[in-house]
Amino acid sequence: MLTATEPYAVLQVLRHASPEELRELLRLTVESPEEAYALLARLREKYAIPKEEPLWKRATPSELKQAIREWVDEERPSAPPLSEDALRRESLYA
Repeated sequence: MLTATEPYAVLQVLRHASPEELRELLRLTVESPEEAYALLARLREKYAIPKEEPLWKRATPSELKQAIREWVDEERPSAPPLSEDALRRESLYA
């Protein structure tokens, strides 16, 4: 049976499989569902999106430090300044 995340894997197969592979899958679905499921499993592995480890797991300390510095130095969208009224004590604790 399919798990909750597998429909996305099936969609990935449908997007990237060749017409011949899809025809074979349809043919097997009618003739031999067990073989169709096995073919679908092979196609899911073939067309799976490779999962990349997050930066904090794969980067060296110096690479991580550089990435954090680049993030800090990125230009941020300007935010409107807070009004004097918004900074009053009564407004902060209301």
